[in-house]
Amino acid sequence: MTDDQSETLDGGTIGFTSLPEGVRQIGPYRLISEIGRGAMGTVYRAEHQHLSRTVALKVLPQELAASPDRYARFQREMQAIGRLEHPNIVLATDAGQIDEVCYIAMQLVEGVDLAQLIGDREILASGEACEIARQVALGLGEIDQHEMIHRDIKPSNLLLASNGEVKILDLGIASLRHTPTNADSLTMTGSFLGTPDYVAPEQISSGASVDIRADIYSLGCTLYHLLSGHAPFSGPEYKSLPAKLLGHAEKDAELLNHVNEHIPAELAAIVARMMAKNPNDRYRSPAEVVEALSPFCDGQMLDETARCFGEQIRARAKAALVSGGSPIGEDESTMIQQNVSIKKMPTWKKVAWGLAATLVVLACVGGYQGLTDAKQGNVKQVAAAEKIASHVGEIESDTGRIATSTEQIAMTLDQMQNQFREIASKINEDPQTPAQWYANAIIHAKSGNATEARRAYLQFFESNLNVVDPFQSFASLLRLQEGTAGARETFAAIPGDAALPARQLASIGLQPQAEQRERLQLLANQHPEFGPAYFALSETIQSKPPYDMTLTEKIAKKKLLDEYLRLHDIGQVLKYYLDQSQLEQPIASAQALIEKLQDVDEEQLNHPIKMSTDVSPVNVHEIMLWQGQLRFQFAEDARSPEYRFSAEDEFASLSPERPKQTTQFLQGIAFDPGLTTAETLTLPRANDHGEIEIRYQDRNGVARGPFLLPFDIRQTRQQKAIEWLTVFDKENLIAVSKKSIGFSGILSSGYDAIEQIRYGLNKDQPDQTFPIPTEILQRKLTSDETRVKPGSAIQFVVVQFAYKDGTSSELYRCEP
Repeated sequence: MTDDQSETLDGGTIGFTSLPEGVRQIGPYRLISEIGRGAMGTVYRAEHQHLSRTVALKVLPQELAASPDRYARFQREMQAIGRLEHPNIVLATDAGQIDEVCYIAMQLVEGVDLAQLIGDREILASGEACEIARQVALGLGEIDQHEMIHRDIKPSNLLLASNGEVKILDLGIASLRHTPTNADSLTMTGSFLGTPDYVAPEQISSGASVDIRADIYSLGCTLYHLLSGHAPFSGPEYKSLPAKLLGHAEKDAELLNHVNEHIPAELAAIVARMMAKNPNDRYRSPAEVVEALSPFCDGQMLDETARCFGEQIRARAKAALVSGGSPIGEDESTMIQQNVSIKKMPTWKKVAWGLAATLVVLACVGGYQGLTDAKQGNVKQVAAAEKIASHVGEIESDTGRIATSTEQIAMTLDQMQNQFREIASKINEDPQTPAQWYANAIIHAKSGNATEARRAYLQFFESNLNVVDPFQSFASLLRLQEGTAGARETFAAIPGDAALPARQLASIGLQPQAEQRERLQLLANQHPEFGPAYFALSETIQSKPPYDMTLTEKIAKKKLLDEYLRLHDIGQVLKYYLDQSQLEQPIASAQALIEKLQDVDEEQLNHPIKMSTDVSPVNVHEIMLWQGQLRFQFAEDARSPEYRFSAEDEFASLSPERPKQTTQFLQGIAFDPGLTTAETLTLPRANDHGEIEIRYQDRNGVARGPFLLPFDIRQTRQQKAIEWLTVFDKENLIAVSKKSIGFSGILSSGYDAIEQIRYGLNKDQPDQTFPIPTEILQRKLTSDETRVKPGSAIQFVVVQFAYKDGTSSELYRCEP
C-alpha cells in the first residue's frame, strides 16, 4: 500500500486527495507548502493573493464535488460553520469550489495537535490535561449554541497553539464522510460517524439521536487518553473494530485513578461521568464540564508546554525539508508546519523527526529530564540540592570578581532594562551585571546548555534584585524539567534573599493551587505597592469568561485588576521586570477583562435581585379574582432559590422540580451577559403586601442572602379589577327586573375592587346598601344570594360602587 492510500473497513483502499501535477493555485489562493494529508483531504499552507493573508487551505476529496447532493450539504454545513467565532475553534474564513476542487480556507495556527503531544509525552500532568479539556468544552459550548455537533472530538482534531489556546479542528468534516476508511482514522463507517477509539455509544447505533452530549463523551475519552496514555478501550481484548465498538456500547472503562494512581478520585469520577453510556447520565452541557474541570486545571503549566512546542513546530518544519518534505512554492524559509503527523512515515523519517523534536525540547527546558514516566505517570526528579550546592560553591569562588563589579551592579533599573534588551540575543562572555547574567541564562536555556543556564540564574539570584521575570522563568524551567513538586523543592534552595517579593511570587506559583490565593493575599498585604501580586491574585479567581463567573468573583476580580492597572499607571509594575515585553500579555488581558466587567459594581453585589409585581386572573366559584405574583430576576446564576414571608416561617423552594428559565431584566437592567435567572412566585391570597426574604446559592455553592424585599400588590390588583369592570356594559353588571335587582355580574367581575355596593330604588328608597356575601370565596353563591327583592314594583334603580381605595364609580341608572 502506498503512502497515498489507506485501508477501508472492508479491506479496500481509498485514494487521498491529490491535485493535478503542476497545480500551484486554487482560485485566489497560491499554494506555498503541504502541511499534511489524510483521508478527508490535503491541507496546504496558502496565501490569498489579494488580501496577502496566509491560511490553511484544505482541499477535499474530488468525489465530493461530483455529487450534487453531497456538495449541497457541504455548502450548508460550511455556512453554519462560518457563523462560529470562538478562541477555542479554528475559524473557517472561506469555502468554495473551483472546477472540481472543493476547498475550505481556515485560520492558520502555529501549534501541535494532541496526538503529536501525547506521542511525545504519552501521559500529561492532570493540570495540563484538564486545562486542555476545559478549553475544548468552551469551544463545544459555542458549537452547541449554534445547534451543531462536532461528532469527532479526538486528540488529532485538537490543536495546542503556541499561545496556550486549545483549538477544535475539522468541525463538520466528519459529517461529510461517506467512504469508509481505516479503523484507526477519523471515519464514517457503514453505520456511524466518528473515530472508534472515541465514539459515543449513540453514534454507533443508526437509530439513536445524537446531540452535544456525544461530543462530551468523546471529550471524556480524549481526556482519559491524556491522563492514562491510552484510549479507554484499547487493550488486547479490543483489537478488532467490533470489540472496540462493543466496549463503548456496553462496558465501563477502568477508572482513571486505578490506571494512574496520581489521578484524584474526584477527577476520575468526572471523566467517568463524561463517558457514561446513557447520555442522560452525562453532563448536560459543555458549560457543566467547564465548571467540573476548573478546580483541576493548571493554565500556567499548559502555557509553558505550548511555548516549548511552539519552538518544536518550527524545528519540525525545518526537519521536514531535510527528511523529504517539499514545499510547493519556492520560499522554503517561510514554511511553517501547522500539524504534521509522524505516524505513517517510514522509520528513517521518524528518527529524523524525533531527533529534531528532542533538540527543541532540550532547548526549551535546558536539558530534557523527562516530563513524565511513560507508564507510571510519575514526574522524574533530579538531585537538585546537590546541583545547587555545587553551583553555589562555584559562585563563592568567584567572589573577588563579583566584588569588583559593584559599580556596574549599582546600575539603575532603567539602565539594566535597556542593557537586557541590547544583550538578550547573544552570550556575554564576561557577565558583570544582573542583566547580563539573566540574558545569559535565557540564551543558555534555549540552546540546551542546562548547566550554564543554572549557573547564570544562580549568579543573578545572588544580586538580590527584586524583579519578577528571572524568578518566574527559572521556576518555569524547573517545572518543565522536574515537575511541580521537584521544582518547588529546588526553587526553595536557591541563594539570595528569600523575602524578596518577586521571589515569593514565583515560589507561590509552584505551590498547590489550593494554597496560592491565601499566600498571594498575604504578599499583597505585606507589599501593597508590589503591582505584579495583584494580577497573580486575580488569576486565582477561576479563569472563566465573565458570563460563567459569580457576582462575588466578578467584583473581586475587578477590584484586583483595577488596582493592578492603577499601580501600572504609576510605574509600580514595570519596575519589577527586566524583560518589559513580558508585561504585554497581562496588561492586555487585564484591560480586556476590565472592559467586560465595567458595569459590575458593589450595588449589584449587595442587591442582586430585582423584583416586580403583577397579577393574573383566576376563576374561583365563577368569581374573577386577581392573584398576586412576584417576579424575580437574579444578577447571576441563582441555584436553589428559597423564600419565606416571616422569620417564623421555614424557607421554601422558589422553583420546585422545574428548570430555571432565562430572561432579560424587565426594566432593561442587564448584568453581563444580559441574561439572568428568572423565577415567579404566586402569592397566597392573604399575602397581598409585606416583605419577602430570598436566599440562594451561586454557581460555586456559596450561600447568598437572605435579601429582604418589600412588596404591595393591593393597588395593582384593584386597578386590574376596575379595568375588567369597564369592559362590560351596565346591563351585564346589573340585572334589573320588575321584582328584583341582580348584582352577580358586579360580584363576578369586580370583587377585588369593590368595597361596597350602594343603590337607590325608585324615588322613595334612596341610600340602600347591598351586603357582599361573606362566603363568596368559599362556595358558589345561589341566585338568591346575589339579588335584592324589594317587595314592590321596581321603576328604576341607581347604582354606585365604592372602591377599596376610597374612590367611587360613576352612577348607573337602570330600568326594568
